[in-house]
Amino acid sequence: MEEYVCAFLDILGSKDKMDDEEFVVLIDKWFTDLKRPEGSRIVLRSFADTIVLAIKVEGDLPKRFLSVVGIVEYLSQRSFFEIHCLLRGGISNGLLYVGENTILGPALKRAYKIEKEEAIYPRIVIDEKTISDLKKCEDAEYKDTTESILRKDKDNRIYAWSALSCIVNEKGELHPFEKINEIFQEMIKGIEEPAIKQKYAWWANTVNIQLESMWFGERLTI
Repeated sequence: MEEYVCAFLDILGSKDKMDDEEFVVLIDKWFTDLKRPEGSRIVLRSFADTIVLAIKVEGDLPKRFLSVVGIVEYLSQRSFFEIHCLLRGGISNGLLYVGENTILGPALKRAYKIEKEEAIYPRIVIDEKTISDLKKCEDAEYKDTTESILRKDKDNRIYAWSALSCIVNEKGELHPFEKINEIFQEMIKGIEEPAIKQKYAWWANTVNIQLESMWFGERLTI
């Protein structure tokens, strides 16, 4: 086993789409179109409505962590605009065995557990161990960048704030709000179960905080 940064992602609300061949082809195209960071060993696997992403640390945890978050941002954008689904997930670092047909190890186990038990909302929660390891980084530039993309939620869990970047483009400019709102309203249409509604309400509220920080007047409603 070797050390990796590993993300386990759930494509929320996609179960009904999995029988559609176009959906399957789109997911495959996300992987094909991905601009992979140079010099990084990247592993991407998809099964059912989940995605596993891992990048070998190779002695540079902050850089690999930022690469993983960057790819999650990319996947979040593609998922939101192309299949109208949000992502929920966990990111951890640790040992991982990556074979031709197998991915196993503590890092994946922990990322999976975070997604299933701790993330709850459409957010990417970071393992406490990973946060602790990143704080030991001596590279000030990477440390500042890493800390700038993380936020502590009301339940004290740390999540990747920038993974909500599906509402902005690569230049940090807001996508047309009308389109964002149209997709969001389509996602929540017909949802009656309070627990599911609460998850989308969390996302809308978090996006609205970002909109407010950009001095944008309109807000998502649910």
